[in-house]
Amino acid sequence: MRLRATVLFAMVAMVGATTSNARADDCGPLKLLTSVDLTPLPGGRMLVPVTINGVPKKMLLGTAGDFTTLNAALVKELNLNALITRRAKLIDSAGNASRMYVHAQSFQIGTLEGKDFPFLITPDPITGESAAFDGILAGDVMAHYDVEMDFATGKMSIFSQDHCPGRVVHWPASVVAVVPFQERGPLPAGLDEQRRRFAEHQDFHIRVPVSLDGKNFLATINTGSPLSTISAGVAKYEFGITADSPGSVPLGLVDRDPDQKVFGHTFSSLTLDGVAVANPRFAILPDLAGSKDPDNNLLAGSRTQHVDDGIVSQITIGMDVLRRLHIYVAFDERKLYITPATQRASDAATPAGSALAAAASPSAPGP
Repeated sequence: MRLRATVLFAMVAMVGATTSNARADDCGPLKLLTSVDLTPLPGGRMLVPVTINGVPKKMLLGTAGDFTTLNAALVKELNLNALITRRAKLIDSAGNASRMYVHAQSFQIGTLEGKDFPFLITPDPITGESAAFDGILAGDVMAHYDVEMDFATGKMSIFSQDHCPGRVVHWPASVVAVVPFQERGPLPAGLDEQRRRFAEHQDFHIRVPVSLDGKNFLATINTGSPLSTISAGVAKYEFGITADSPGSVPLGLVDRDPDQKVFGHTFSSLTLDGVAVANPRFAILPDLAGSKDPDNNLLAGSRTQHVDDGIVSQITIGMDVLRRLHIYVAFDERKLYITPATQRASDAATPAGSALAAAASPSAPGP
């Protein structure tokens, strides 16, 4: 079975089978393409076993990423030739940016395999140096399939999108939340045509409407983060919360810079389309997107905005919440099907909101 990916750059031709969409009047059952066992990391993140150029490796499961990446250390290990593109760019929340990419002769997940496969190089040059993972599996690959993530059993399954819409929860579940999502986020006001063209690159983030302490946001589902996060700007201007506010707990510094503090804060409530989480804990991150990007120039006609402003999500839902859930991502339908990760006999008599709230509420102390 061919592994499919999006064409990332104009000069890159991809191979892969085309997945046809099911018609409402002519649809069939779920078609499992492959399934793999995930390896947990401390903090709840998950590693996906893959094979790159015939060598077994592990990639971080990263639903908040647009492009699947390889770490610089692995590029060197596999002796891959790094190239540069002006057609795509990756940035991370620490301010790093990358336009470098490579081709791997082969890339395999379970029984799915792609040839002459392109990867962008992870923006942070030291990411993965501890050998915890070799790259990040992101939306450009996953969005061509349906992806089931059962964090309780540590299993990821990939399905064809050719099936009857809505008929995807194949495991025993008395409580199911169906949450529509959107991939493309809103553009900040005041952006000129230069930024709009940049923003038209395919966007594979999974964004869901949430309410945090009564304020509405679009939050990104982020399996690549152990914690749910908020940008420092949103925390300050929407909630009046800073590192010095009562209840804020210091979590560390970015690049050991005392001016770039990461801190934790507990809010009262988080609601995701009926899925209620009481007392959610968030890590609050400084706004550093693009700070180390040499291409992050000021926009024409603006003294305050840069090209990279607003690209990194202001709110993310991390593994502190997600690890308590069983999730089926129907990319073609643009819906999440969510149940508690572990079904109990008592769940049948529990209202949907309460059951999913219990499943989603972090149990361990955190920020």
